[in-house]
Amino acid sequence: MSAQVPDTWSTREPPTFVALHEWFDRNPERRDIRVYELMAVVDPSDSDEHGWGRALDRLERAGYVEGLRIDQSPYPVAVTRINASGLRAAGAWPTESNPVQVLIQVLNMEAAAADASEPEKASRLRRAAATLGSVAEEMTTDVIATFLTRWRHRHPLPS
Repeated sequence: MSAQVPDTWSTREPPTFVALHEWFDRNPERRDIRVYELMAVVDPSDSDEHGWGRALDRLERAGYVEGLRIDQSPYPVAVTRINASGLRAAGAWPTESNPVQVLIQVLNMEAAAADASEPEKASRLRRAAATLGSVAEEMTTDVIATFLTRWRHRHPLPS
């Protein structure tokens, strides 16, 4: 029988990442957030600084955040920013791997090419791109809102 390693991903990394994103949005004048500040935002009742530090380390090693390390610290003592791949993972940064966005871009390019010779076709293509964009945005927003509502219900963040 093999021993299982406790899974802390669901209790540490997602709430940490969400809190970082919200914190940087609310504090644009700040250049970083320290581990102890992050702990107070995510879960003031959890004083396991090493656990939160490990979560930051994993987020940094996954390429989602940039951390500040000092001396022999095993984890970042602060996060200086969420980088592009972290924002992409959160759906807050464009990516060409998003097939819906690629299709919208192609429809708009085809519409531009058809402007002079087929204005009606160009108009239909633009309407299709706009409709697809609004439907995709609504669906994505609804999915994210549902996830965050359920997650926050189980893990409320202090205001």
